[in-house]
Amino acid sequence: MFAEGYTVKSSMALTLGPAIFFSILTGVAFALALYWKESTFDQEDVLARRIRLVSAFLRALSTGIIVFLLLSPWLEEEEIQENQITVQLLVDGSASVDFVDDSSTISNLINHLKEQFADSVILETRYFSNEVSEERSNLRTPYETNIIQSLEDVERTFSSSDVIILASDGMHNAAVNPYSLLSKNPIYTLGLGDISGVEDFKIVDVRHPRVVNAGDEVEVQVDCQANLLNGAAISLGISHNEGGLPLAKADFALSQDVVDTIIKLTIRPTQKGIQAFTVAANCTMDELTQANNVASFFIEVKDSRQNVLLCAAGPHPDIRAIHKALSEYQTMNVSLHFMKDGPPKLTGLDGIIWHNLPDERYGNLSISRDSRIPQLFIVGAATSPEQYNALVDGIVLPTGISWSANRKVVFQSSSIPLIFTSEILQRLVEMPSIRYPSGVVHQLNVSAQNMLTEGLQEPVLSNLSKGGKKIFTLIGEGWWKWQMAERQAYGNADAFNTFFQQVTNELIQDFSQERLLLSWTPIRPKGKEKVIFSLDALEENYTRVIPRNIEINLTDSKSEWDTTFVAKSNNDGIVSSDPIALRPGMYLVQASALVANKNLMTNAGIVIEDDLREYHVTSRDTALLQYIAQSNHGAYYSKEQVDNLVAEVMSWIGTKKKNQVIRSVKPRVNEIFWLCLALVFFGAEWVLRKYAGSF
Repeated sequence: MFAEGYTVKSSMALTLGPAIFFSILTGVAFALALYWKESTFDQEDVLARRIRLVSAFLRALSTGIIVFLLLSPWLEEEEIQENQITVQLLVDGSASVDFVDDSSTISNLINHLKEQFADSVILETRYFSNEVSEERSNLRTPYETNIIQSLEDVERTFSSSDVIILASDGMHNAAVNPYSLLSKNPIYTLGLGDISGVEDFKIVDVRHPRVVNAGDEVEVQVDCQANLLNGAAISLGISHNEGGLPLAKADFALSQDVVDTIIKLTIRPTQKGIQAFTVAANCTMDELTQANNVASFFIEVKDSRQNVLLCAAGPHPDIRAIHKALSEYQTMNVSLHFMKDGPPKLTGLDGIIWHNLPDERYGNLSISRDSRIPQLFIVGAATSPEQYNALVDGIVLPTGISWSANRKVVFQSSSIPLIFTSEILQRLVEMPSIRYPSGVVHQLNVSAQNMLTEGLQEPVLSNLSKGGKKIFTLIGEGWWKWQMAERQAYGNADAFNTFFQQVTNELIQDFSQERLLLSWTPIRPKGKEKVIFSLDALEENYTRVIPRNIEINLTDSKSEWDTTFVAKSNNDGIVSSDPIALRPGMYLVQASALVANKNLMTNAGIVIEDDLREYHVTSRDTALLQYIAQSNHGAYYSKEQVDNLVAEVMSWIGTKKKNQVIRSVKPRVNEIFWLCLALVFFGAEWVLRKYAGSF
């Protein structure tokens, strides 16, 4: 991890100290040798002895200087330089840390580190939420926490850091996978926040049908969570945004410290069109915040129902799952029929779904090839390719041995342009694999335009509509596994239900003219997030066209504020707007455009939520902090163990001293100066001997 570089020179190299010592020793030895030789001739008086001693001293100096000058080309100086270790302290500056006020813990940690490090270790302190800043007050998104991205930003920006100390409550609510970080430097984590959390009641989500029939009872499910509110009484109600008395109300008491419950309320919308509703909760106890006690939503109220027949060859796990999903769609009357009970009655139907039909037993579906009733064929292993090919044009199922061997399906290049939300698409991708009629299990690659198998990229959903006759084909079995997997992972089957509801709604709706498709990104925008509206258009034959003369009008459902803007086209041919910053609230969106020389219009409702992501979790995520430390060669400590954390970091620093030995050639000495000095000493000695006479 640490660079310990050595520059190796010649083995003849001498350092300054030994060179000076050798020069002095040589000069003294030479002078003593001459002094001893000269003292053996005859007797001398005191003055002569003193002169000879001075002469020996001058000889030693001059000889030592000469020897040093001779050794100077081989002189080399060795330096030992200790590089300081840099410690990066990354402090959680998000709103959740304010819930329990851990400022004293952070101050204690910083002061303790400075005291221990002194001048031997560099300490750099920074704060993070969804970004990194030197000052906590400069963080722009305190309600969004991205621990992993912040750590990666610190490592990338401050690459000289040797060890990171992460002080956080572990509340991670941004998009990056919190268990994906692998750092080249050790990471020590300090757990802030409270293990049990703080007192708070919150509405986590509101689940409801998107489209309902006027006058029908509609069930709205409100997902609620409560923490440390044992004994509190809660009043939960749904109101229409136009005012008036609550449409439904429920009162309940909290009997535990931690509550996770679903409250079901029933409303009966009567006004047609896109209607706005608000769910609000009142709590009898003080709590962290009441900002997360309110949620808003839109429902489209229609004035008619469509009759859909789900007809199957026989019982199958997919039948129950699909029937349940369609039955929950408020604008459909879904009836189930098995062919063993005789031919189905086809009068008064707006759509038919055939499952594993036609097969060898029930080849005659009692429906002509020229029928105008929209039909969806769900093709499975029991489907008869010969009977299917006789009924449906535009797609060919292999017959005979090829069907039983590999059952390779030949498609026309067509698909249904369905617009799913990003959340639904992600959920669909995470669902288990689908069993193709070929017997091969395929993972699906789902996009907003089509569904393909992951490996072979074969279409799963095909649109064969033409000439006013609408026929869809859905290839594969095992859809019920999606429903079960969703319920186990999320407690509901929203993505599964939405998929089949949307396919069936596309099938039965009267789209005999061009139409607009309105969407926006992100699908559930928070306050301060910028929203991009997009418009797509389809002709009668499902051909995508680019709308013209587009206007999108936004009206705040609670005030008179409104705005109109003209969208612009992007490179993909889809028309989208510039990013628009909207304050939290409910907005009615009216989009109009010219499509194939026809003026078309569509409406929708969009909710801009308050940014309450930090309020949805109010207890420390110890497991995440422990994982980050353990997977990156560090250690985890709670905020009560600040001293232990500092001791552990100091111990690590003690084993990782970054000492570098640097050998550099010493600059040449001033040879002229030292040579002149040697000559002066030699001259002085010569004059001294000349004055005193010859020895």
